[in-house]
Amino acid sequence: MKKILYLPLFLFVVLLSCVLIFSSCDGNRPSDQTTNTKDPSQTDSSAGNTEKPIAPVEAVGLKYTVGTDKKTCTVTGIGTCKAPAIIISEYIDGYQVVAIGASAFKNCESLISVSIPSSVKTIGKNAFENCDSLKEIALSEGLLTIERYAFENCVSLTDIPLPATLTTIGAYAFKGCASLTEMTVPASVTAIGKEIFNKAVNLSTVYYNSPYGSSGNDFLNTKSITKIVFGGESVPEFICKKCENLKEVRIEDTVKFIGGGAFSLCSSLEEITVPDSVVSIGYGAFSFCESLIDVTLPEGLSAISDSTFQNCAALDNITIPEGVSSIGREAFLGCSSLTSVTLPQTLTHLDDGAFRNCSALTDVTIPDGIKKIPFEAFKKCTALTSIILPSGIEAIEEWAFSYTGLKTIYFRGSEEEWNAVKKEFGWNNGMRDYEILCKKAESSSDTAENGESETKSQFFAKAENDFA
Repeated sequence: MKKILYLPLFLFVVLLSCVLIFSSCDGNRPSDQTTNTKDPSQTDSSAGNTEKPIAPVEAVGLKYTVGTDKKTCTVTGIGTCKAPAIIISEYIDGYQVVAIGASAFKNCESLISVSIPSSVKTIGKNAFENCDSLKEIALSEGLLTIERYAFENCVSLTDIPLPATLTTIGAYAFKGCASLTEMTVPASVTAIGKEIFNKAVNLSTVYYNSPYGSSGNDFLNTKSITKIVFGGESVPEFICKKCENLKEVRIEDTVKFIGGGAFSLCSSLEEITVPDSVVSIGYGAFSFCESLIDVTLPEGLSAISDSTFQNCAALDNITIPEGVSSIGREAFLGCSSLTSVTLPQTLTHLDDGAFRNCSALTDVTIPDGIKKIPFEAFKKCTALTSIILPSGIEAIEEWAFSYTGLKTIYFRGSEEEWNAVKKEFGWNNGMRDYEILCKKAESSSDTAENGESETKSQFFAKAENDFA
């Protein structure tokens, strides 16, 4: 009978001992890598200690497909791998890993970090889409292509160092990467898709070293970008179009060409210095930069292209360097704050509407190399009260000075030469009470005429001094 009474007590003691032993062993066991998905940066509030970062481990259990060569493979899925921080090996089951396939890790919400081997040449479309917890990804030298939407909505990704071997970035590759603040595009990139940083709402600084841009315009038009540095051979066309918060642009002296529309509609850009290495600025490059006040142009520039500074409403003065021979169509159209412009003696061509609607422009000296004042060149320059024209002018085309405030036209030739200038319909339409002052006297033998000539010379001396 006593034996029966002692038996339950004995069994209770044995069970309690087992629980205590198990608990002691479990406390010394390392974390289970298949279930621990906590953010390593989070703090364990119960213990009061910062949790150590999760050590990456070699990925085991990944899904893959074998290539037709029977030597390589492409990773196609997470498979049975549950570790939050993984290192993808160069070889899986003896097959060399050459690609991360389309949507391979899509929606892997527990994935925190990934290291990709140098054998991988391609990261497929949507490969890491919606990996919400992904903070780090190591891309090795050897990678050639990142396909479209590859990292879409990787909202925790703070940095993506792109290797110097990369040649292609697909459209929307980093769309929605909300934690990215800085990005470098390497010089090796030769093809790039549109809006690669679409909805990367905190991306503020871009270092752009590739001379190539997207076939789709305004592909860097992320509103958050405030600074961009160009270090390649050229600034691609339309690269910053509509970057409305862009305030700082640095162009390194490796750059030779600035593409058309490169900074069009950058409404916050206030100043730009173009280095002397630049020999060409494309059409409309700074058009509609409504806050642009200060521009420094390079000494080696040979032309101002069409619409280069069109509607830069805050630009108040500009010096066009010697060496520039041409100012394109509507180059300064609508620069309503432009009060003065210095034209170089090398200038030989002025195109239609070059300074139309520059309503604050007060005076201009046209260089000797200009043979005609083109169509609507100074139309509606309402503050323009005087202008100096060279003796070699052969024609003033339609509406050239219409609706200006011109009161005095100083002509460096004789009255006979002025009368020989071809003046087309409407060239002076809307002008009232203006006078033509010719510099050369028609006869130097007459004392009165000599006196008049001296007076005119004084006029010209004063005018040219005022314009200088």
